[in-house]
Amino acid sequence: MTANGDRKRVAVIGAGLISQAMHLPHLALLRDRFELAVVADPSRTVRERVGDRFGIPARVATASEAIAHPGLHGVVVGTPNATPFVKDAFHAAIVAGSNTPRLKVLLRAMSSIFPGNLFEEVPGTLDDERQGQAAIVRALGRGDGDRAANEYATTMESIGARVTKFFYERGIFAATAAGTP
Repeated sequence: MTANGDRKRVAVIGAGLISQAMHLPHLALLRDRFELAVVADPSRTVRERVGDRFGIPARVATASEAIAHPGLHGVVVGTPNATPFVKDAFHAAIVAGSNTPRLKVLLRAMSSIFPGNLFEEVPGTLDDERQGQAAIVRALGRGDGDRAANEYATTMESIGARVTKFFYERGIFAATAAGTP
């Protein structure tokens, strides 16, 4: 159980090889903390087999349906970033999960400026993301959760720096007296 005694309800978007080999088995091992509430995959056959195998009661075709599932605490996106299935779903999950009106306004504004995957527009971020994901998977494969967490933090820091620089260069963020970051 979690600290407050409740399991966290999770949606899994994408039930392909990585989800079946990594995400779902690990979440299933942690059933005292997580409840697999809904799985989304465009293939009915895949989502039904995965739902049966992991005891997931709700099975839907789209990421939007999964995100709309009541009572979710989190979403695992288990598809490659370039797939149309997840491009808008990831952003929708962030907007839906934001707890403040200001954050929702900012995220909606950003999605109108950069529809789809922002990382496709920012030079170097897709490479950073791929390299980071590979490092995280290697660390998890060795059973080194601390290293995986560090790799994740390093990847997010690198991507964040690139995105911030991109925004400054295009005038989206105002430059400071000291210049751009």
